[in-house]
Amino acid sequence: MIKKEDLLRVVILFMCVIHFSYGQENNKNIFEIARSGSLDDFKDVVKGDMKLLDQKSNTGYTPLILACYNGNEKVAMYIADNTENIDLNNGYGTALMAATVKGNTTLVKYLLKKKANTNITDANGTTALHYAVTFNLENIAELLVKSGAKYNLKDNRGNSAKDYALLKKNERLLTLFKYKS
Repeated sequence: MIKKEDLLRVVILFMCVIHFSYGQENNKNIFEIARSGSLDDFKDVVKGDMKLLDQKSNTGYTPLILACYNGNEKVAMYIADNTENIDLNNGYGTALMAATVKGNTTLVKYLLKKKANTNITDANGTTALHYAVTFNLENIAELLVKSGAKYNLKDNRGNSAKDYALLKKNERLLTLFKYKS
């Protein structure tokens, strides 16, 4: 005869396994949907559990970083509106850096409107402004500077965004930095 306590333990264990399995499936899908899924699919996976928005994949990426890097604008904006930390950094960078690297002015503007920190660095000491200068994204560089990006922060190589602008002989950026001194 099975004791009530043992039956209760089995039921609780079963419920935990089901819950864990559901959570793992949700987590797998959330990252794929952030990359290329629809907003409706994303909302369906999240189902009101906003803590899922700030989870990291096995490789350390958040749904927001993935959505920004892949240009999934509607999903990225939804996450930006609902995340607890728009500046989560996986060591490779932030959502603002991802949008900058991809040259997505729409997402850069949106993240800046949401007060994304322009001066966070990745593992190489690189900021979003470093990336904008490196890839000659002058309009994005201007947006970043107007939002408080510091052009004199040095990366791990000892170079600032201004140094890279000098190396590239980018007069427009050098003029921008000169007037922000």
